[in-house]
Amino acid sequence: MTRHVAVAAPAPQGVCGAGTSPGRPIAQPFRGAVTPLGHDFATVRVQRDLATPPPRLAPPPQPDLTDAQIRTAMAYNRERYDEASTRLIQRLLGGPVTGDWTEENIVAIAATQEEYGLFKDGRVGHETLGFLDREQRLERVPTTTPNCLVSFRVVGPDAPIFRRLNATQCFWGGHFQIEAEFSNRCDCSQFEYRQFIRGHLLRTRGGVTQDIGDWFARLPAGRVTAAFQEDGDTTRAPVSYGHRDQLGSDDPDDHYVAADESDDQASGCRYEAEDFPGGPIDDCEAGDVYDVQADFRGEIQRSGRPITVQFWTAARRTGWRP
Repeated sequence: MTRHVAVAAPAPQGVCGAGTSPGRPIAQPFRGAVTPLGHDFATVRVQRDLATPPPRLAPPPQPDLTDAQIRTAMAYNRERYDEASTRLIQRLLGGPVTGDWTEENIVAIAATQEEYGLFKDGRVGHETLGFLDREQRLERVPTTTPNCLVSFRVVGPDAPIFRRLNATQCFWGGHFQIEAEFSNRCDCSQFEYRQFIRGHLLRTRGGVTQDIGDWFARLPAGRVTAAFQEDGDTTRAPVSYGHRDQLGSDDPDDHYVAADESDDQASGCRYEAEDFPGGPIDDCEAGDVYDVQADFRGEIQRSGRPITVQFWTAARRTGWRP
């Protein structure tokens, strides 16, 4: 990971800052004694006192999470938050600060959700992320990158398709989606998504292997290479993914979204994208053998600098005989 988390700055008078407040017992108690957050984070078993005032009327109680729901919440959060954001959430809401999700963390999140009338599921989704954003405002946490929460998820990739279309055409294709959300208090206009591709397309015909990487001619570089290059399609607008200075797109998805779900390329705090790498190979003869690989790197950047990165493979197959 490329990000490092700093402990939040001291809060104003009368407000407990991150890492400074005594804890309060949580709704589903942890094993172990209640420990102030100023002590060893690895042994914390508390839910933090927050600057956000609780509702005047206590929300109705919600059922405790089952073991299965806790496991589901852990998987949900792992898909969306890197180690740095995970530690930041853990410091804000309590439980062990390890950079990975534990049962204690999920129970602490669920207790906070119940106390403040949020849906109690232990997941840091859109609603809970917004709550944390408001809490950081009240605590006057700096808007430096280590203190700005970022949710970044690759949905998929789906199993790739390899098949023959007719006597002269064959087809390969993959599919994945991107979901990201940025902290509203940190000026979302500074955060952008970037997508990069690398790979190869080789064809063996009559015992001779040929690199036909120029099949990817619509890439900005004109072909696919073994090194990552920015992904894009020069025949459509926008050309590349995630550029705020380009128009958004709904086919395929590539746009920033405001709180009211409208497109907001300039300053939307959520990003959605979809990609269908692949397509037909027109000169595909019986007996041809193909080697296909398409790898991707996705980055969330702030002011042009990567702050969190993910890698995935959308298609890989050797010895494909359509």
